[in-house]
Amino acid sequence: MFPVSLIIVIPFIIAAIVPFIYRRFTKIHVGWFVLLVPIFLLVMLARLIPSIAGGKTYIHTYEWIPHLGINFTTYLDGLSMIFGLLITGVGSLVILYSIFYLSSKESLQHFYCYLLLFMGAMLGVVFSDNLMVLYVFWELTSVSSFLLIAFWHHRKGSRQGAQKAMLITVSGGVAMLIGFIMLHSMTGTYSIREIISSLIEMTDHSFFIPAMILILIGAFTKSAQFPFHIWLPDAMEAPTPVSAYLHSATMVKAGIYLVARFTPIFGGEQVWFWAVSGVGMITLFWGSLNAIRQTDLKALLAYSTVSQLGLIMSLLGLGSIALHLGYSKDSIIYTQATFAALFHMINHSTFKGALFMVVGIVDHELGTRDIRRLGGLMALMPFTFTIAAIGSLSMAGLPPFNGFLSKEMFFAATVAITDANVFSLDSIGIIFPIVAWIASVFTFVYCMIIIFKTFLGPAQPEKLDKPIHEAPIGMLISPFILVAFVVGIFLFPNLLGEYILRPAMFSVYPTFAEAESLTPKISAWHGIKPELLMTIGVILVGAILYYRLKSWKPIYSLFSQKYTFNAFYNRLLADSEVSSTLTTKSYMTGFLRDYLVYIYLFFIVTSGGFLLFSSAFSFSTANNAPIRVYEGILVGVMAIAAVAMIFAKSRVTAVLLNGVLGYAISIFFVIFRAPDLALTQLVVESVTTALFLLAFSHLPDWKKEKSSSNNKMINAIISIAVGAFVMLIGFSVINYNSFASISVFFENAYELAGGANIVNAILGDFRAFDTMLEVVVLFIAGLGVYTLIKLRAKKGAEDIEDQ
Repeated sequence: MFPVSLIIVIPFIIAAIVPFIYRRFTKIHVGWFVLLVPIFLLVMLARLIPSIAGGKTYIHTYEWIPHLGINFTTYLDGLSMIFGLLITGVGSLVILYSIFYLSSKESLQHFYCYLLLFMGAMLGVVFSDNLMVLYVFWELTSVSSFLLIAFWHHRKGSRQGAQKAMLITVSGGVAMLIGFIMLHSMTGTYSIREIISSLIEMTDHSFFIPAMILILIGAFTKSAQFPFHIWLPDAMEAPTPVSAYLHSATMVKAGIYLVARFTPIFGGEQVWFWAVSGVGMITLFWGSLNAIRQTDLKALLAYSTVSQLGLIMSLLGLGSIALHLGYSKDSIIYTQATFAALFHMINHSTFKGALFMVVGIVDHELGTRDIRRLGGLMALMPFTFTIAAIGSLSMAGLPPFNGFLSKEMFFAATVAITDANVFSLDSIGIIFPIVAWIASVFTFVYCMIIIFKTFLGPAQPEKLDKPIHEAPIGMLISPFILVAFVVGIFLFPNLLGEYILRPAMFSVYPTFAEAESLTPKISAWHGIKPELLMTIGVILVGAILYYRLKSWKPIYSLFSQKYTFNAFYNRLLADSEVSSTLTTKSYMTGFLRDYLVYIYLFFIVTSGGFLLFSSAFSFSTANNAPIRVYEGILVGVMAIAAVAMIFAKSRVTAVLLNGVLGYAISIFFVIFRAPDLALTQLVVESVTTALFLLAFSHLPDWKKEKSSSNNKMINAIISIAVGAFVMLIGFSVINYNSFASISVFFENAYELAGGANIVNAILGDFRAFDTMLEVVVLFIAGLGVYTLIKLRAKKGAEDIEDQ
């Protein structure tokens, strides 16, 4: 058996060697090497489909931090299999498409490195059973998507879009992390499987609802749910292969996966039902409404993606009501909403991936995505038109395409929910089919815009930057394969339902495992039912609205741009920058004395407050060694030198007095029988004193600092307070015995660490983590300096950033 963990690790390994391949094989496009990775992983996963369909699961555990319960545990079941196939399958097609889409002048080694990092991170998300490991991969998807969105970093829009996506998704990820920690505190485990099995023990816990809400925030931000959807349209500044992969098939589905995976835990709760289904419905409606007003094809697809993600999310919410009711013949009907969600998620990846590639072809070949400059492309780009028509009609929910099947199931689920007698659905449940139908009408309208405004009507070659011509065959292969799935799934839907969707349903409803009816038979014709009538109504009303588009589209002008979520985000970001700048300027004065005041005040407040409000301070001289006369004289000499340094009128005098302090300390080391420290102190003090004398002798004389009496008084108080607290801490340490002594480790250093030198043992073993972090800090600093030197602009270089 091929370990599932290797499926996650392989993309990271190949990502590390992509730059080497790029430099070594210059005559072969590096994309062809990278393409082998997702194809290999897809084959490995496809081989497991029969066993997964038979109910088998694959678990592999590698210990990472076992004493904290954090292990690299991979879990492959029906639900993760769907997402694994989408990640690798669509990833293969996107990489094939990118080989012909991206110019050889692009930084291809970086592009494919980022893409593989993202692929590995997504596989880590869907295959991880440990919450902490899942979170690590979750945030890695945000980081890698940031790099991909900002790939054309010379464009201002790309940088801003990447920043917005990063800020929103990472913020949601932090909220999700807090929810994970709450789950661990309730159950004592980070394993998702173990948390599901301990469900009965945690439903009444005070953390249960807060954890649910925080986890949903993470899912909603990643899947661009209302009101966090604003990052997705701006992310369209990324190259089209990135949009087709991240924003139609994979990254935005991570939130869908999270909701589906945690449905067995939270699905029976009323808060979960209304949050997931309600937010999904609002997102469905808002996304479809805004898609119509777009004049950029990619922006239209972005809002349509938001809308379709809302549809899937709402279905997961509707399906969760079955867990509240418990397994019975009456509750099985509600599980079909979850089935429709998983089905439509697959369908959406096929038709939306193809449409994104079509838009990329139009932009690549004609130099524009502006609908107002397009038209009449059908005759000159017949293959591209065919792909666009199939993808658009499937998204509109028309036969004979797979989108029709899942859209019908969506309508059926919204109608069925009105009969539920829980959560007040018997009185307000009618809202669901109404909103679903209206949003579907808008969906039909923007699908017609894609077909008619882009490919039909008169051509406008005078408005185009390039002559109209068909795309090369290499760019058409991937979208053709995707639309072949669009038609193939419509013709053989139950093959998909039996081998892919059925095991996933058992993952979402583990307590319904004996219910074979979880997987309904998918049929294109199921009689004249409400869902069919709703589809007919969508076509009729949608056609009328599209025909009258010019007359009602000005209604959008009534929406003030000052009160949009984008405007709120921009104001929040601008205000944050202004406030942070003012705050920074208030304490970053440029004077060292001010910084020392901040440090000392913090020290006084923290250490002094601890001594004041705890029993840490204790003073006793009973066990102290007697203070000899020469020790007192030596301390007096140091005190006089320290005070005299303050009143020194030249740098040379101050350096010499500072040397008196250093040499006096070395004498103390001799007295206390520490010759090695005394020698070290003498060497360091001699070198630094010589260097200071050499350097400071060439500087101008000190000038008397003019300072107000208040400042002098404040500085004096702070100085005396710091000295007093240091003295008090020193006295307290002598008699403080609240904690067990750690000297036993040093006494047994040889047995514990294998080091005969106690100093080396402390630095290399007992303080190894601290030492490692110090080394890492130095490494990062050095890397930063090296990067700045390598990336500095050459003399006379042109600034290529768009302003």
